Amino acid sequence: MGKPAAKWTGAAATTALALSLLPVVSRCSLDAEGAGSPSGPADASAGSFADVHVASGGSGGLKEDAGAAGNAGGGASGSSGASGAGGSAGSSGAGGAGGAGGASGGTGGAGGNCSSVAATCTGDPTCCTGWCGPGAAPKPLDCYTLNKCAECRANSDCSSGRCDECTCQSTVQDGASCNEDSDCTSAECGPKPGDDHRDCNTYNKCAGCRDDGDCSPARCEACKCEPLLGNGATCDEDSDCATDECGPKPGDDYRDCNTYNKCAECTADDDCVSGRCEACACAQQGGHNASCDEDSDCQSNDCSSSLKCTKP
Repeated sequence: MGKPAAKWTGAAATTALALSLLPVVSRCSLDAEGAGSPSGPADASAGSFADVHVASGGSGGLKEDAGAAGNAGGGASGSSGASGAGGSAGSSGAGGAGGAGGASGGTGGAGGNCSSVAATCTGDPTCCTGWCGPGAAPKPLDCYTLNKCAECRANSDCSSGRCDECTCQSTVQDGASCNEDSDCTSAECGPKPGDDHRDCNTYNKCAGCRDDGDCSPARCEACKCEPLLGNGATCDEDSDCATDECGPKPGDDYRDCNTYNKCAECTADDDCVSGRCEACACAQQGGHNASCDEDSDCQSNDCSSSLKCTKP
């Protein structure tokens, strides 16, 4: 029976393996040169690699370490392939789902489809206020514009109490134009049928008053409250005067008061404590031979035919 084959260990085994591969490496180098590969420098490197293995000799341990380093480099390249796992960045596509949230915001915007005040409309549902024009029971002094979105249809729809031209408005002051009482802060738009035209005769204007009773104890003149007038001031009715007398009245004695349209202290003798009204003012009675035109002018209560007071 033959002698058993010797076992190679350590550096001797490494050297033996390198020598056994030498024909293969050399053949690969020759084939590469014969192929005329454009990678000349790379082929030279391959040849150098073969030379290194042949020249290793007794330093086989170094060759094993160098080979290990080559494997480690290869392993590093493999880990570069792991960067392919960067494809997981595709999960950022989930961020695109966040864009879907923006789409829901667009849905919220769809709520503003109604029309604002004064915009053209075809029916109540098309207006944000729910009112298109004056409606089925119109109040023309408040709202009369057809086919336009209205802020109000009646005065009661406004906190100010005034709806004019289908919009809520503030009330206006005395003298401003108006078409109904609710337009005015005073709640009076000019005179009404039956009002005394001597107190207020300006139509379609806001009035501070319509008659004297609105101004007590003052007077209503030209739709405004005014102070009472003194004697001799121009007047057109008794209520204009502090004495409540504006000249003589039909049936009054002209010898007592004959000045018309002037505030009078008296219009008759009995208006005076002295018992004598002369030229619309109270006067003392005359003594003997004083001028007179009636008995009440004289202390003697006797005015002679010569228009002189007799002796008392």
